[in-house]
This record gives sequence, C-alpha cells and structure tokens, in this order.
Amino acid sequence: MEPATLKALSSLYVYGPLGILAALGFVLYFLQVRKTDAMMKRNEELSEKLYEVSLASIQADVDHSRAYEPLEKFFDAVLRAVVERKP
Repeated sequence: MEPATLKALSSLYVYGPLGILAALGFVLYFLQVRKTDAMMKRNEELSEKLYEVSLASIQADVDHSRAYEPLEKFFDAVLRAVVERKP
C-alpha cells in the first residue's frame, strides 16, 4: 500500500472518522485559501489594467471633443452670418 493510505488508516485507528474528516477539512480549507489568494492577485492585476484602459478612453474622448471645438466655432460663425444677413 501507499504510505499516504497507510497513514490515513492509522489516523483512522487513532483519531476516529471525525478526526480524519476534520483533518481533511483543514487541508481543503488551506488549499482553497491559497487558490483564493492567487485569484485575488489576478483580479487586482486585471482591475489595474481596466483602470488604465478607462483612463485612456476618457483621455481619448476629451481629445476628440477638443478636436471638434474649432469646427463648432466655425459653424456658429457661419450660422450667425447667415441669420444676420436675412432682413
């Protein structure tokens, strides 16, 4: 038999079934905590990337709006000139 199986059987004899279940619960808990920590680190990295993309998107929108300001001023001037010419 494998050593892990022999150890589990000897633990069953010493601690009983509830001891084995408690040990298994602790092992699974710590594995889950480790997995959760890795996932949280990955989520933080993705959040930072999303933040950077959002800032770039906002800056692009501001630049786009600034590019149309001279064109809007020109059309406003043309419209004012057309309206003022009509008697």
